Amino acid sequence: MPLTRKGCASPPLGEGAYRRFVHFRRAGVAERDGSRVHERWARLRFSIIGTLLAAPPAKGALRAALQQLAAREWRHPSTGAPVRFGVSTLERWLYRARNEQHDPVGVLRRKRRGDAGEQASMTPALRQALLAQYAAHKSGGPSFIMTTWSPWPRPGPRCSRCHPTQQSGDSWLRTV
Repeated sequence: MPLTRKGCASPPLGEGAYRRFVHFRRAGVAERDGSRVHERWARLRFSIIGTLLAAPPAKGALRAALQQLAAREWRHPSTGAPVRFGVSTLERWLYRARNEQHDPVGVLRRKRRGDAGEQASMTPALRQALLAQYAAHKSGGPSFIMTTWSPWPRPGPRCSRCHPTQQSGDSWLRTV
């Protein structure tokens, strides 16, 4: 039975689209063989450069060996599609694994960013002010908060008839 979207004029989604969607949603967790995506990527990277680690090329032949590896197609660890890597990428993986003493596969895993989970655009004081605004008006949604509250001072009115104390020019930039 095809999946239909209520109120949408687009054609219904087929079963394959739903399976692809579910597969995409689970991509960050365990997949087919029970291993995590980052571990499969680390194993792929190590399998590519492992030959260079096990049998290092002669002096001056490293660039040619990296170019041979870069010319090959490899299987994407999640989709199975063919994928290629550049010489500089392979060189970076090689030196990272070569310089690791204990776990050369682990060093080839995807590194989590140091600022992951943080929102650098909001200072702690701004965050506290926004949380206080939300606590005061829980029934208002995000659009209410955005229209009624701003961390920056609002410009004053520009109309000199309504506010005769303000002159023309850039005086409207000052807060009222």
